[in-house]
Amino acid sequence: MTNETGVTLASRNQTNAPLLTSTAATSVLNECEHLPERVTEYRVYSVRWMILAAVALSNFTNAFCWICFASVSTLTNEYFNSENASFYLSYIFIFATIPIALLAIPTSDVIGLKNSIWIAAACNGVGNIIRMASIFTDGYKLPLMYIGTAIAAFAYPWIMFLPPKVSGTWFPTNQRAIATAIGIMANPLGVMMANVISPLVINDPQHVPYIVYIVGIPAVLAMFISFIFVHRNTPAIPPAATSVKTSVPYWEGLKECFSNVQYLVILTVLGGGIGMFNTLYTVMNGMLCSSGYSTTISGTCAALMVTGGIFGSVASGIFVDRTKKFGLTIKVALTMAVIFGIGFVYLAYIPNITPLLILSAIVFGFFGLSAYPTGLELAAECTYPVSEGISAGFIVLAGQIYSVILGFGMNALSTKATGEREHIQTCYAKTTDTLFALDYWYANMFVAGIASSFALICLIFLRPVLKRTMADKLSSPSVVIEEGTPLSETTAIRS
Repeated sequence: MTNETGVTLASRNQTNAPLLTSTAATSVLNECEHLPERVTEYRVYSVRWMILAAVALSNFTNAFCWICFASVSTLTNEYFNSENASFYLSYIFIFATIPIALLAIPTSDVIGLKNSIWIAAACNGVGNIIRMASIFTDGYKLPLMYIGTAIAAFAYPWIMFLPPKVSGTWFPTNQRAIATAIGIMANPLGVMMANVISPLVINDPQHVPYIVYIVGIPAVLAMFISFIFVHRNTPAIPPAATSVKTSVPYWEGLKECFSNVQYLVILTVLGGGIGMFNTLYTVMNGMLCSSGYSTTISGTCAALMVTGGIFGSVASGIFVDRTKKFGLTIKVALTMAVIFGIGFVYLAYIPNITPLLILSAIVFGFFGLSAYPTGLELAAECTYPVSEGISAGFIVLAGQIYSVILGFGMNALSTKATGEREHIQTCYAKTTDTLFALDYWYANMFVAGIASSFALICLIFLRPVLKRTMADKLSSPSVVIEEGTPLSETTAIRS
C-alpha cells in the first residue's frame, strides 16, 4: 500500500535510510503495507488517565523517597544516631538501579504492562510501608529503614521506562508525547518537592518521621490505584495502529537498538544529559556554598530548575504531538540546555549574582528537562517496532552509569578552596583538615567539555527516521472514538 505521496514503506527503506536491521522488525513493519483498504475504528478509554496517574504518582513518590533526607542530612544522622545514615539512604537507590534494570528491561515485555506497573507500585508501596513501620521500633529502626528503602529502590528501574510504554499502548498518536512528559516529569517534581518540603518540616531530629509519612502515604495510595484501575496489558480496542504491533523478541529488539545508529546517538546524548543533570543536581549545594551562597539559594535554584523543566516538558510535548518534529525539538532543547547549563556552572563560581544565577537555572531546567521525555519518545519512534521498555530502559540505565562516571570525575577534579574562596564559603562554620569547601573550577571545565561534545554529536549525527509515525500513516484510514460515544454521534478524528 502506498501513502499520500505514493511512496511505499519498502521504497522509503531504499531511498531515505536503512530503517531496519533485523528480520523480525522487518516482518512487523511490512504488515503495514498489506492492511485492507477500509476505515479502521480505534478507541480511547478514559481509564488511560488513571493508569497514567498511577505511574506518575509512583514515580513522584519514588523520587521523593530517594532524596528526602539529603537536604536535612545532619538532622537525619542525629535521629538515627549514625553519621552515614543519610548517605546510605540516598545511595541505595543508585546502587540498586543498575542490576535491577538489567532484570527489568528483558522481563517487562514477558510479563506485560499490567504486571510491570503492579511490580513497580508494589515495591514502592511495600518499601514505604516498612519505612513507616520502622519508626515504631527501637533497636531495629535504621536496619528496617534501610530494608524498606532498598525495596522501594527496586521499583525505580520499572517506573522509569513505564511512561513511554503506557503512552504507546493506551494513548492516541496526538497525545503520546504529552502523556510521556507527564509520567516522566513526575520524577524531577518529586525531587523538587523533597528539597522544598523536607527543610520546612524537619527542624529537629525528632521531626524526621514526619517526612517518612508525607512520602509513604501517597506511595501506598499509588499502589492501591494501580491494583484497582490497571487490569489489562492493552485496551480492548487500540487507540492507534502502532499500539497493537507484533512484539519483537527481546534479543532481536536488543540487536535492532544497538545496530541502529540513530538510537545510539540518542542513547549517548540523552543518557549523558540525564547523567549531567543528576550530577549537577547532586553537587549544586557544594558549588554554591563555596561561592558564599546560602542553602536557601541552592534550594531555590534546584526547585526553579525543576519547575522550568516541567513547563518545558509540557510545551515540548504539546509541540511534538502536533508537529511530529522530534528531531528539531531535541536539537534545540539539548543545544540550549548545554549553553545555559555551562552558563549556570560558571555563574555559580561568581559570588553575589543571585538574580542571574536563578534566571540561568530556570532556563537551563526549561530546555534540559524538556529534552528527556521528547528523547524517550524519539527513541521509540526510531526503534519501532521494538518495545518501548527496551529503548527507554537502556537510556535510563545509561543515565545512571553516566551519573556515576561524571560524579566521580567532578569529585576528582574538585580541589580545596583557598584564598578568598576559603573566606567567603558558607559550607562549614570552620574549615578543618576533613571538612572544607571545594573549588569547582577544573570540574566546571570538565563538565563544559563533555556537555559541548554531547551537543555537537546531536547536531551533527542526529537524523531520525520516525518509523512509528510512518507505520501509523501507512495503516488503513481510521477514526479515533472516545469511549462511551455513540457511533451515531461520533466526531471522527481521521489519522
